Amino acid sequence: MIVSLDLVLLFVFYHPPPRSNSQGLSNREVLARIDFVGGLLSIGGIALFLLGLQWGGYTMYVYQHYHLTEGLGSRRQLLSP
Repeated sequence: MIVSLDLVLLFVFYHPPPRSNSQGLSNREVLARIDFVGGLLSIGGIALFLLGLQWGGYTMYVYQHYHLTEGLGSRRQLLSP
């Protein structure tokens, strides 16, 4: 009930100004500025970190198991600047 009321109020009263491309770039130029390799490495590092947390401890492996130490170590290498 409260969520539906919030959504109705949001659509009725929230009218943000349109976003303008402040630098005047085309869509192709905007895509050229995106760091896809860095994004993929970040996603991979975060996924390895979450897998290490999920698998560790009481479920599948103990924290000293090589699956976890390798995954958490690889995460450190992928996310380091």
